[in-house]
Amino acid sequence: MRRSWVGAGVASLLVTGLTAPPIAATQPAADTTAQATVAPNPKIDETCGLDATLILDASGSINSAHAVNTVRTASKDLIAALKDTNSTLRVTQFATLGSLAVGGGQLSPRVPVNATTAGTGGQLSNAIANYYTPPPQRPSDVTISPSNRNLTTTNWQDGIKAIDRPELAIFVTDGDPNAYNSGAKHVTISNSSSGASLDNAITEANIVKTAGTRMLVVGVGNGLTSNASKERLKKISGPVLATTPTALVGKMKILIPLAGLIDKDAELARLDKEMARYQKEIQNTEGKLQNPNFVDKAPADVEVGPTGDEPGFA
Repeated sequence: MRRSWVGAGVASLLVTGLTAPPIAATQPAADTTAQATVAPNPKIDETCGLDATLILDASGSINSAHAVNTVRTASKDLIAALKDTNSTLRVTQFATLGSLAVGGGQLSPRVPVNATTAGTGGQLSNAIANYYTPPPQRPSDVTISPSNRNLTTTNWQDGIKAIDRPELAIFVTDGDPNAYNSGAKHVTISNSSSGASLDNAITEANIVKTAGTRMLVVGVGNGLTSNASKERLKKISGPVLATTPTALVGKMKILIPLAGLIDKDAELARLDKEMARYQKEIQNTEGKLQNPNFVDKAPADVEVGPTGDEPGFA
C-alpha cells in the first residue's frame, strides 16, 4: 500500500487539483482570446510507491515575491516525505523556457527517493540547490520575441510540456503566465496572463491529464494573494481550491504546515463551535429515539435505531 503522507512543507502555499476522470484533449492552439476548456484530472490509484515529477517556476516574479527559498524549502520537505516510500521523483524548472531550455529544464532525472538521492550530494538534493541558479537557459536554435535576453518570464505551456507522464505532476508557480510557444523553436512574450499564455497552458495540461497524469498545482507569491491568479491556477488543474491544511489527492494526502497559513486560535474556536453544533444535533437525535411516540410513528421501512434484539448486538 502507498505510504500516503506526503509532507509538502509549503508554509504559505495553496494547493489545487482535486477533480476526476480525463477527457480527450487537442494540441495547443495559436494565439486566441477564447479560453480553452479545462479537462478533469485523472485519479491516482492506490499502489506501492508514487512516480512524481516536481516542476518549479523559476521566473522573475517568483524572485520578486521573495519565494525562491520558500519553493526550495517546500521541495526539500516533499523529498523528505517521499524518501523510502518506494517512490520516484524527477525535478524540472521553467521560466520563459521549459522543455525548450538547455537540458529541457531538467534539474534531476527520475530517480528513487532514498537516503542516497535525498542526502548531501545526492541528485535530488543537488537539484533543489541548483533551482534558480540560474533560471533555464536558451539554446542557440531557440528564439524569443521580442528579446532573446528575456529568460525570466512565465511560460506555463513549456513548463508543462516537459512533464514526462508520471502518476502525479506537482506544478509550483505564482499563477501568472505571460509567455507561450508560438512555434517549434520560438516563444512569444505576451505581457498578459490571458489569451494564448493561458489557453496554450490549459491545452498542454489537458494533454498531460488525458495521458493519465494528475496535475497538482501549488501556488506561491501572487498565487496566494490574487483571486485572478488563483483562478488561473485552477485552469491547469481543476475547479476545487483547497485552503485547508490537508488536501486529499486520490489516495494520497498533501500535508501543509499550519504555521503562517491560518490563525490557530481562530481555527480552534471555529472547530469548538462546530463540535458543539454536532454534539447538540446528537443530543437532539438521541432524545427523539428515546421518545416512544417518535419511534412508533416512524415509517415501517425506516430503521430509527438498534433495539437490542439484532443478532450480535450487545
